[in-house]
Amino acid sequence: EFNYDELPRCKEEVKSHFGFETYSLKPDIDNRRIPLLRDVFRENPNIAINIDLKGGSDELMHEVYKLIIEFQREEITYFGDMNETRNMRAQRMGADAGVRTFASIKYTILICLAYFC
Repeated sequence: EFNYDELPRCKEEVKSHFGFETYSLKPDIDNRRIPLLRDVFRENPNIAINIDLKGGSDELMHEVYKLIIEFQREEITYFGDMNETRNMRAQRMGADAGVRTFASIKYTILICLAYFC
């Protein structure tokens, strides 16, 4: 684990995964710090966001869930984990508040198999 202050700074330019575009930092950003999720939600209130927890702790999952609720993003933010067990935990956590979760890799494979077989 890292302290927030120990994390590396963002690059000024990043090429997309598909190689079509290069994304640049806004000119008024001077510290190039990785933004906190709270700041991302505050600065982008109407933009849909997909958050993959990537095997993080249960505490991380709960904190992300609380931020989604706090910023009233239940309709436009998906969160979860590609691990089936952890994704089911996220689904149970978000079910009462209507927080969206995405399909785990297992479920995605099953959908593809059902479609092609």
